[in-house]
Amino acid sequence: MSRATPTRRLSVVVVDPIPEMYETIRRWLQSTADLQVIGHAATARAGIDLIRHRTPDVILIADDLPGMRGLQMTKLLCAEMPTRIILLANDDSTTPFVQIFQAAIHAGARDCLHTPPAPADLIDAIYRVAQLPGDRQAPPPGGGRAPGGWSGGMPVTPISSHFVVAVCGTKGGVGRSMLAANLAATFLQHPGGNHAAQRSEEHPARIALVDANIEGGDQQILFNIEDPKGLEALCGSDLDYNLIASNAVTVQPQLDVFCAPQQIEHAGLFTADSMRAILVEMREQYDVIIVDVAASLNPATVATLESADRLIFVTTLELSAIHRLQHLHATLRNDIPRERWWMVANRIDGAFGIKAQHVEKSLGMRFAAFLPEDAKTVNNAVNLGLPFVINQRRTPLARAIIDLGQRLRHDLAQEAQSRIAPPPRSAFVQVR
Repeated sequence: MSRATPTRRLSVVVVDPIPEMYETIRRWLQSTADLQVIGHAATARAGIDLIRHRTPDVILIADDLPGMRGLQMTKLLCAEMPTRIILLANDDSTTPFVQIFQAAIHAGARDCLHTPPAPADLIDAIYRVAQLPGDRQAPPPGGGRAPGGWSGGMPVTPISSHFVVAVCGTKGGVGRSMLAANLAATFLQHPGGNHAAQRSEEHPARIALVDANIEGGDQQILFNIEDPKGLEALCGSDLDYNLIASNAVTVQPQLDVFCAPQQIEHAGLFTADSMRAILVEMREQYDVIIVDVAASLNPATVATLESADRLIFVTTLELSAIHRLQHLHATLRNDIPRERWWMVANRIDGAFGIKAQHVEKSLGMRFAAFLPEDAKTVNNAVNLGLPFVINQRRTPLARAIIDLGQRLRHDLAQEAQSRIAPPPRSAFVQVR
């Protein structure tokens, strides 16, 4: 993943009670030209005093501090001052890492890593966190949103371009929900450049992931959401900012998930008109909306696909999935412009017996990405409730989706520029 080049060295303070661990981290960071360790503390109280005095760009806090846990220190700092905190969770802890991670994000941290972290993962996290806005505060009690907008209380400022990206599977089991979750997370990576989902530090991009698989979605499981709020609450209502905000589950800074209906009888609420209304209102509040779309072509699904700026069709190279892809293409090609279509082949190293080139030739389109089979990475992500592009970025599967996300952002950014560009001057010249 490419990095934005800092205009100056990034300053880092490390709060860790173990001198050997601090020295190891210091050596890693000092070997990187753009990073500078400007202080160390072994206790929370000493760390708070040091941070108040030095105001570093990024703070690394070990959770197992004496006297006060790193989580509590994070809450105190976020309530007092702008901070970018990475919590380092002890690998020997009896608490599952996913619970520590969620608690860290809820406390106001920008990331959470196992300790000892891999050097490259730690450095990547510092660069990524340094590009996020520094004034995120802990959410209000109960996990809801702060009154002013996203989880940090920042007011929402409309921007000129808001995009809907629909991720549709050719059938169940091809990896649609996995791709939608990880694709949404790639928009949080901020690798630099003028991307559609990257905004100024004063107005960070806001991403929504909508589980529109109305007969049973998986995003609740993929993000380990224990108290989901069903999307059905947005149907048949007078939609406004407060209603949408109250039904969002913030799983990462700047990323909200809207879960699928919790009861099958609510599926009937999702009509073409209700889905259009939901997406229209969400465009006002989010920069990018990733929609996990059911494989069946019901009216709500068709309305979602027609409303989307980009359609990503996920398939495996097995015969039944390819037949379904051909059917979708034949059904929708006259109603949806070809430039909106993206095709992704998943589990390409599976023994399906169909070559991607044959599929491309039959449809007259090229695949935008080929994703390798990697059950271990996917299962680890499901167990953690965390997209693997966040904490398993170096796996081939994560790299393939990160690359896809970067190209999608670039494509959307070009469209955003075309929307605001002045019309070309007429080439007509009057001859006298």
